[in-house]
Amino acid sequence: MKHAALPDPALAEAVPALAPAGPAPDAPLLRPRLLWRAAKAGARLYRREAHLRAAAPGLDARCGPRAVIAKLAEMEAVWDARRRAHAPDYAVRRHVLVLAALLAERAALAA
Repeated sequence: MKHAALPDPALAEAVPALAPAGPAPDAPLLRPRLLWRAAKAGARLYRREAHLRAAAPGLDARCGPRAVIAKLAEMEAVWDARRRAHAPDYAVRRHVLVLAALLAERAALAA
């Protein structure tokens, strides 16, 4: 049985590795129906001054809407990856909170 030759390591290092792009803040979200419905219900109750700091520690109501949406989209992608991986540290409550904040912030920016 003949084995394929391994690529020359010098050539492999010559090509820079590109980091994957983060989630687009306005990308459509494909999530389970129950998660989506819970987040939509939470978004209707969302008040930026009261809930933003709980959803995204380090952000507050003084931050610009685009920065908030970008941070929330990044956080939501992490929570969704944990959900899909069945990670032991996944917390559906936190995921719903972040997703609800993201939906409410997007709606406020669009209004």
